[in-house]
Amino acid sequence: MGSIDSTHYFVRTYGDLLFDLCQEILNNSLQAQFAFRSILRKIRHHNRFQKYSHFERSWVLRIACDKLIHLSHQNSIPKLEENESITARLKQLPSYFQRLLPEDQILLLLRDKHKIPYPEIATAMAIPEGSLKIRRQLALRTLEEWIWNSK
Repeated sequence: MGSIDSTHYFVRTYGDLLFDLCQEILNNSLQAQFAFRSILRKIRHHNRFQKYSHFERSWVLRIACDKLIHLSHQNSIPKLEENESITARLKQLPSYFQRLLPEDQILLLLRDKHKIPYPEIATAMAIPEGSLKIRRQLALRTLEEWIWNSK
């Protein structure tokens, strides 16, 4: 498979998933486009040397996770108002989500939005499956506390 063919294959196969992750984690269209192109370049570069057919999606997600975690640490965390009503806080759910660690955001998106199985996420994030399950519960609990202000 040539370089252009392989790029088209990865965009066709994983483009929507990768771009959604970029957009959700970075919360900025320009940064998401930059990250998406950067991830595709890295995939294309590494794909020349090895084939990962059986674990291909995990391999692609591993590259995306590494890039997005690195880029998201450069973003500022949105400030939240603590004395708002429950209704106002629920409307701020995207802001609460953006306050989570990027690893937790990625985990929740992959598991809860994209329905990717834990073993595959564990491979992609290089975290044991049991630890991922605990991490997910802690992230959900953190969101719950922020939204309901039940500290």
